[in-house]
Amino acid sequence: MSFLNSVENLTELNTKPSDRNKAFDGIRGYAALIVIVFHSILGFNMGFVSDSLFAPLLSIPDAYHIFVKFLISTFSGHTAVDIFFAMSGCVLIMSSQRCLKAGDIRGSVIFVIRRAFRIMPALLVCVSVIAAVFWALSFAFPGMITPYTKDQVFDNLMLWGMPIHGASWTLRVEMLAIPALAIVGLLYKKAGNAGLIFFLIFSILSFENPKLCLNYPDLSSSLIYFSLGAIIPT
Repeated sequence: MSFLNSVENLTELNTKPSDRNKAFDGIRGYAALIVIVFHSILGFNMGFVSDSLFAPLLSIPDAYHIFVKFLISTFSGHTAVDIFFAMSGCVLIMSSQRCLKAGDIRGSVIFVIRRAFRIMPALLVCVSVIAAVFWALSFAFPGMITPYTKDQVFDNLMLWGMPIHGASWTLRVEMLAIPALAIVGLLYKKAGNAGLIFFLIFSILSFENPKLCLNYPDLSSSLIYFSLGAIIPT
């Protein structure tokens, strides 16, 4: 019971104003705004991805698509996601050190559970609401809107696939990064900055070699941002 109580206490959000970093909150706000603008533009026309975003500037035929390229490059959702990953690395390396005060093994378990508790409830609510809305609309507009199946809901909740909420791929990266950050937290506790340098080198190597990240390209290409963020508190 004492262990469960410890986990429960650690999974609670600390909302005391004195414990919040206003600079981090500001960066989160800017990154979230960038994501909103980015997806709003692409929601208007997904063709902008090929016609403007990834097209070489000199190959774009008109001023309109050049302006769109400038706009979505300025409000780059990809950059915002990288910022979120770096912030996670920064916050989680500090969180791991607090958890490890309970002991190496026990603290690592608490760290993993705490992080999962921060991610999964929000995913559950988001996926459930979207599925419920489509289910209701399928009755209002039969034949026009198809409700999501139970398998699709389950797959998205387990982060095996993203049939309902495509952007939840970032949460899968966050979840897969938890064990890595737990190990890095132990290395940092035992070896200091050398542990973080090892993590940085590993993330650089995995960037070009996904096999180091269990052949999951999204994790191998994102791990470097977690490692750079983990260096910030030092």
